[in-house]
Amino acid sequence: MNYFSYRDENELLNIIIGLTLPRTGFPSPFYDLGYKVMAIEQSFVNGKGKTVKPDIIIANQDKSILVLFEAKSGKNAELEQLDNYYNIKSKDLINNAGFNRELFDKGFNVSYFCYKLTFIDEEKVLACENLIKSIEDKYDYPVIMFNKEDGFISLILNEYIDDELNTLFNGILEIPTDKIPRLLKFDQHTTKQEIKNEIIRNILSYILKDKLEFTIEELTSDVISPYSGFEKLIGSQTKKAIKNKVKYAMRDISKEKSDYFNWNSTQKCWKIDESLKDPNYNQLNALKNIISNGENIDGQMNIFEI
Repeated sequence: MNYFSYRDENELLNIIIGLTLPRTGFPSPFYDLGYKVMAIEQSFVNGKGKTVKPDIIIANQDKSILVLFEAKSGKNAELEQLDNYYNIKSKDLINNAGFNRELFDKGFNVSYFCYKLTFIDEEKVLACENLIKSIEDKYDYPVIMFNKEDGFISLILNEYIDDELNTLFNGILEIPTDKIPRLLKFDQHTTKQEIKNEIIRNILSYILKDKLEFTIEELTSDVISPYSGFEKLIGSQTKKAIKNKVKYAMRDISKEKSDYFNWNSTQKCWKIDESLKDPNYNQLNALKNIISNGENIDGQMNIFEI
């Protein structure tokens, strides 16, 4: 049995992002319809002065339609959040979120994306039923559901402004669950240990590319996503939270392996010791052992498969 924690919202985010990019083996209907990712976890203030932070915002410039996605994996949507989204006005998207009016001349939707069910501490939670109870007959937010067991997404409540999205999700959009991309790896809720694991993977990649120095900014971008440019879509608060965790995790790693890493205060970068330019098995294994339990984490590739 696979148990999904609340943090599996990251998987939902990666599905949405994946649908907007042409990738072999994974469907890209958002891309085919002309949608692009505009922002990830970007905070802005609504007309009532309340802060909202949609997980992902996508837009179709040709259709002039914007969709703000909020991912949920177990909890009921809080009334305050639902009301805050309801109070978003067009001028808020222009003045506070920084979007051009041309992106949503025909309107915008707030849409929720949830699992059909999840497991919290081995207890089954009917995530989508909980969400529907919070929204039905009160708000017009379209809700799409991910049935992970059977591998599909469908629209289960309300409709989008874009009829082509309604057509897409009124049927069954099949999702190959073994090919869900990890375009966005971590968010502000990621633990320091998870960050450490990913830092080691990136450092090993640097070593194999003869890159023996790196800045915290470079490392943070690589930790967030392996795809160049994605970090520019991340909201400033989320990026700052991840950067701080990367900074402290890197300090911990340097204490564990002080002979491997050195902070250059003049150049403001970390330097990898020259002895690792052509590392032997024992050196690689020493780095591998920093990863929690020395094992694969969350199904990620083994560090020796870089």
